[in-house]
Amino acid sequence: MLTPIPFRTPYPPRGSSPIVVHIVSNKPYMSSYCGTMLDAIEAPTWVLRGYGGAMAAALSLGPQTYLHVVYREVGPDDGLIVTAFLSRTVNRRQIIWPERS
Repeated sequence: MLTPIPFRTPYPPRGSSPIVVHIVSNKPYMSSYCGTMLDAIEAPTWVLRGYGGAMAAALSLGPQTYLHVVYREVGPDDGLIVTAFLSRTVNRRQIIWPERS
């Protein structure tokens, strides 16, 4: 069982931080997106509704390339990164921010 890693850590979000080790150990292709993972949470293109109280920050990286960072908020200024992955699509029905018009 994987232990979620807090995204507010004293470690920088690059190199051998717990965030990088946690995700890259299971998904080596994500190693080049280590710095972008926290950027996706801080300034996402969309926030998607997840399962069990989790949310996914989706960041557009180019045409048909999206970085999804699944996280769970624990407090007003704290949370846990569960996983991250690349996708070619975004489920627009699950968008909760910004609100669709």
